[in-house]
Amino acid sequence: MFSELAVGQIRAFHMLFNQNPVLAIIVLVALIALAYYFKNH
Repeated sequence: MFSELAVGQIRAFHMLFNQNPVLAIIVLVALIALAYYFKNH
């Protein structure tokens, strides 16, 4: 279940990266920042 969801997200992100790489990088950085924040709080 989780792996299928992850593959779908990777595909969607890959499409986004091809269409708008700047936005994709911003989203990726935001997700990493959120994960880091929730890990430490």
